[in-house]
Amino acid sequence: MIPGKGTLMKYLIVYAHPDPGSFNRALLGAVERRLDETGETYDVRDLYALGFNPVLALEELASGGVADAHGDASRERELVAGADALIFIYPVWWFAMPAIKKGYIDRVFSEGFAFTFDGGRFKGLLGGKKVYIINTTGSPREILERMGYMDAMRTMTDAGIFEFCGMEVAAHRYFFAVPETGEAARLIMLEEVTKLGF
Repeated sequence: MIPGKGTLMKYLIVYAHPDPGSFNRALLGAVERRLDETGETYDVRDLYALGFNPVLALEELASGGVADAHGDASRERELVAGADALIFIYPVWWFAMPAIKKGYIDRVFSEGFAFTFDGGRFKGLLGGKKVYIINTTGSPREILERMGYMDAMRTMTDAGIFEFCGMEVAAHRYFFAVPETGEAARLIMLEEVTKLGF
């Protein structure tokens, strides 16, 4: 619920991690509990559990996604279209999103649905939607910032995908060096993820 508005929101959580015992899964659980507490409605799309096919086929590319009119990407577009806000939870691997998540973007956020090209200019078609991005990393923040990866990831993800499609990135939260953190630090992280504003 947006503070002061008194209006329930519809959320779509797109989750990607193959290990059901991962800290990413714990973050998903914390987000679900938060939304349950506030009475919001939400759908969870666990891409690995769904067996989502991340490969953009030639037929889909040539038809702007229309070739998948009755397939899995079409179902995901319906869920995206019906959501007021999207929450993406995934680890950072090789300074980017996992392949299955990138394939989700490739296939679901297609031209004609997420953006259009008109009069020599691109236009986002998903305006009015908020996006929350929750990432874990294996590296400390200091290393990622010193090497310029933080700025690069924000440019590629926040601006290059979601803002490009007309959405507002309401929060992008990184939890750094997770494999090296102890239980107490992880509990603090789980508490922090519930305070992102959704």
